[in-house]
Amino acid sequence: MRFLTVDELNRKCPRDGLPTFAATNGTIAEDQQRWLSHPFDDSCIRSFFLGLSAQLRRYEHWEEWFYTAMYALISALALIGNGMVILSVIRKRSMRTARNVFIVNLALSNLMLALTTVPFLWLPSIDFDFPYSNFFCKFANALPGSNIYCSTLTISVMAIDRFYSVRSLNISSSSARPGQCTRALFISFLIWFFSFLLSFPLLVYYRVHVLYVIKDIYVYKDTSANGHSTSANFSSQIVLQSYGWSQCRLSTGEDEQGKEEMVRQKAAIYKDSPPPPKSSPNAHNSFWLIVVDERMVQLGMAAMQAVMLYAVPLVVLSIFNMKLTRFLKMNAKQLKQNSERECDSVGVAMERRRQRGGSKASSMGGVTQRSSIATSELMLPRQVSIVTIGASSRAAEKRSNRTTALLIAMAGSYAVLWLPFTLVSILIDLDWLGVESGSPIVERIDQTCKLLSITSICVNPFLYGFLNTNFRHEFNEIFSYCLAWMPTLTMREGRQRETSSSLGADRKSIPQYSAVVSTQNGVIDTSIHRKGEAAREGSECGQEL
Repeated sequence: MRFLTVDELNRKCPRDGLPTFAATNGTIAEDQQRWLSHPFDDSCIRSFFLGLSAQLRRYEHWEEWFYTAMYALISALALIGNGMVILSVIRKRSMRTARNVFIVNLALSNLMLALTTVPFLWLPSIDFDFPYSNFFCKFANALPGSNIYCSTLTISVMAIDRFYSVRSLNISSSSARPGQCTRALFISFLIWFFSFLLSFPLLVYYRVHVLYVIKDIYVYKDTSANGHSTSANFSSQIVLQSYGWSQCRLSTGEDEQGKEEMVRQKAAIYKDSPPPPKSSPNAHNSFWLIVVDERMVQLGMAAMQAVMLYAVPLVVLSIFNMKLTRFLKMNAKQLKQNSERECDSVGVAMERRRQRGGSKASSMGGVTQRSSIATSELMLPRQVSIVTIGASSRAAEKRSNRTTALLIAMAGSYAVLWLPFTLVSILIDLDWLGVESGSPIVERIDQTCKLLSITSICVNPFLYGFLNTNFRHEFNEIFSYCLAWMPTLTMREGRQRETSSSLGADRKSIPQYSAVVSTQNGVIDTSIHRKGEAAREGSECGQEL
């Protein structure tokens, strides 16, 4: 960005009063000198400046509508999802466990981020000019930044807590104790404290910085009713004016022109001798500090964001989820081996009882109805126990696979959603994209990556809340409670339709049974079966009834 020269400004907005001065005063040179000191028309310069601002809009109108709609949709879904997670824990005492304290902390940070995304992050970035105050500039960057840090740190703490809770096999008991909840609340407080601490540089170094295009020129403003200046009040309307765009960005407090002038002065002073060391008391605002301070702050903040927002959470999620997956697989394998051994022992015992019963029957020379029934009643619980062991083993293996898939989804979703934003931010800060950082293509790539990363506030309540059985039960109760507030007429019509449909279904679904009496080996066997359905028996270990 550069200043407009006087000739360029004269071509855009010619000064008034030149014909009058040229006609009434001496030489042309004197008239030209007076004309050069004549003020510009403020309305002309302002209209020219507004037209220039319209050309510098970052996005087309359809792009503004698209990004606004996407941000609004993500924020609305995040408000609903995270709000239901928080409400589920608040409304029922049994849900107030240590594990759920961390889930509520994550939902709270995502909820605040959903409320601040559109007004603080998206809307101020549409125009090239930032028309808000310096306080809003700092607050609009520090508050969403602290919420993002809180979300990522909470996810990391949840991964660590999940592993140690499962490994200690005290998930239900330890999480429900008041001491564990107090510890979880204290850890959540520490998470918020470190989140604000990590976002503190945003509060310090972000400020409104003015990019001047026209600086320190004399203009006159028309305040008369007809919009024209008069000779009587012309001199009182002359003011010193500057024109430029305000931008909210990282800055160390010095404007660009002042920095360049200071750099030239320091370079002339230290041309023949090196600058004083940074530890010297005379090194305040020295040449080295002026040149590298803002660049070093920007790179330091970029490195901190890359480490704390991506590297640390991803490493923690990967390590502890892998350890938990390995622990669950080993536990499921051990459970399966124990089940197989128990099945074998039960089978051997049953075989011995069968052989013992057969030898007794052969010695007596016949089988009575009473002894056969007693033997069948004795064997039936053993068969049920074998089937139950096999079913529980398969159910445990299925739960282990589902948990493993969920852990992989947690780490994978975080890696996929935050990788583009982290990578593009590093490339922009290091100037490795090969194009100017404020070019339209860079702005669109950066905004798309931000949109993708902010989608995590919708994914988190689904992964950490909706896939939890207890939370799903609470969500169903909340939906039922909300449906109870629907209009009475709609509810009455719905109940009538449900009653009629249920009565029709009941008539069609009345089961019909048939009694079957058979005699085998002198034993009377009476059984009742549903028509069209064969009875199933499980005689092998692991087969469901």
